[in-house]
Amino acid sequence: MLLKMRAWSLNYRDLSVVKGIYHPNLRWPFTPLSDGVGEVVAVGEGVSRVKTGDRVAGICMQKWIDGQLTEVKTKSALGESGFSSNSRSWLR
Repeated sequence: MLLKMRAWSLNYRDLSVVKGIYHPNLRWPFTPLSDGVGEVVAVGEGVSRVKTGDRVAGICMQKWIDGQLTEVKTKSALGESGFSSNSRSWLR
């Protein structure tokens, strides 16, 4: 899916990425961006949860939708590998 970013903020996790404290082996270039909201402008084949025009917000821990934080939920955090972001769009 391709998002047109509408708002974003840098947080402590992003600062830790830049300082090499959080996941120091990330491959650069990489733009840290943990928090953001946007509008879906394109979806790929097989995408069914969102459609063009939907407003969405990112979530770092993909399995932590509600309830107590668990080890399983913690391990679903994005940013470990295979995730890339920049200030204009997120591709996943």
